[in-house]
This record gives sequence, structure tokens and C-alpha cells, in this order.
Amino acid sequence: MVTHRLILIRHGEAQPMASTDRQRELTTRGRAGAKQAGAWLATIGSEPNLALVSSATRTMSTWRDVCAGAGWSGSQAHVLDEVYDAGAGALLALIGATDESLQSLVVVGHNPAIASLAFGLDDLQAEAGLTAARDFGVEPGTVVVFDVPRPWAEIEPGTARVMGSFRPTR
Repeated sequence: MVTHRLILIRHGEAQPMASTDRQRELTTRGRAGAKQAGAWLATIGSEPNLALVSSATRTMSTWRDVCAGAGWSGSQAHVLDEVYDAGAGALLALIGATDESLQSLVVVGHNPAIASLAFGLDDLQAEAGLTAARDFGVEPGTVVVFDVPRPWAEIEPGTARVMGSFRPTR
């Protein structure tokens, strides 16, 4: 059985105001935190096969900065309006529809959906300390990495193992 890698990323810290919510930009701290997240991700694995990224400006910028920090091309991103409005169930459906040939997937999105999945997918068997950044709260810029020991189409709550979590320094 192939074990898949799922990476959930909440967008970095964003400006509080813009003409629309979708157009909110990352703050300087948000950009730096996304680059820190990328550098951390580079230490635990290779570039993901696919990234599903919300169509909001702050999530697209987060993905670009994560890629810059990791030294990844970022060319595998699919920017989707559905991720912007998605609840946890809708994100889980998008993840479940992932082509089985893809070993690794990133989702860059928003709370409450990212936090719901970050806690809901957990099989509660992670080694001590691996969930610390997530357990602090899925604040802007938080990353949670899971191993999923089943086909993408069979992912459901409680079926993924947390392999690490990251929170940008303040």
C-alpha cells in the first residue's frame, strides 16, 4: 500500500482590510512566515505533486512564498475558487478526488476548514511533539503534515497520521 503525504497550510498573516476579502494581501510578517514554512517543509520532503490553492490573494501569495522558502518551482498549483469558500467536508471531497498516482498533495486555504481538517483527520497516534504547533492553534501560517496510508478516495476523519507541524515565529 502506498502512503500519501498531505500538507495543510493556513494562509499567512494578512492585512485586515481590502476592497474585498479575496483581495487581502499578506503582511510583511505573513510573507516572512510563509518563507519560514517553506524552509521547514524542504527539510522534511520533496516538492509536492500538486497544490490546491484558494483563489484569494493571500493564499496565492502564501503558496508563492512557501515555494520560495523551499526552493520549489510551484508550477503544480491549481488555483481554485472552491477552496476559498470550502468547509472541511468540501475540502475533504477535493482531497478525495486527487489522482491516485499523485503521492503528495498540498492544500492552501482558510480557517475554519483548515483547522477542522488539521484536527479531524488526525488518527491520534503521532509521536509526542509532532502536533505541538498545530495544538497551539491553527493560526495564520500554520502547516500540518500528514501521512495517509490509504487511497486518496478513502480519506476520512481519523485516518491520517500527523508527521509534523510548523508555526512561524512571531
